Amino acid sequence: MSGGAQPKVFDWGAAALSLGADRVLVKPFDQQQLLSVIQDMLACQADTTEAMSSSGLADLRKHARLPVHLPASFGDGTIEKLGIVLDISLEGCRLRCPDAEPLAQYFQMQIRLIEPQDALKVDLAVKRWSRNGDLGVEFIRLEPTQQGLLRWVIWNCHAVPPSPPEGSCLPI
Repeated sequence: MSGGAQPKVFDWGAAALSLGADRVLVKPFDQQQLLSVIQDMLACQADTTEAMSSSGLADLRKHARLPVHLPASFGDGTIEKLGIVLDISLEGCRLRCPDAEPLAQYFQMQIRLIEPQDALKVDLAVKRWSRNGDLGVEFIRLEPTQQGLLRWVIWNCHAVPPSPPEGSCLPI
C-alpha cells in the first residue's frame, strides 16, 4: 500500500512490483479488496511452499547464477567500498565484501571486467540478503548499453573454457 502516488512524477506501484512486491493496493480500497488480496497471497504461499525443493529459494530464480571472480566497487556515489562478485545472473549477483557492506539498502555498483577499461555499471542495486560477509544483490536499473554488456558477460560465462584467464568466469 502506498499513499505516495503523484501522477506523472513517479509510479510507486510499478516500482514496488519491480522491487519484488507481489501485489499493489491503490488507495482508497475497501476491506473486501484487502481480504481478497491476503487470501490470494496465502494461497500462492502454500503452493510455493509445496513446490520448493530442499535447496530452497535458489530454485525459484528465473536465471541461474554463474560463477565469476570479478572485482567490484559499490556505494552511494560519495563513499566507495570494494568487493568481489562471486556469481552473476541477469537479475543480480552475490557480492563478497569482507571490509564492510553497504550501509544503504540501495546503492550504485561497478563491476570491473577482464579488460581494465571495461566495467559494468549498475545505476541502482538493492541488497536482498546478507550472510557471512556475502550480499545478495538485485540489479534494479541499468542503462540499455549496460544491459547488453551484462548479457555479454553472461554469454561468456556460459562459453567459459576449462582454464579461464584471470578475472574471467570460473568453472563450477
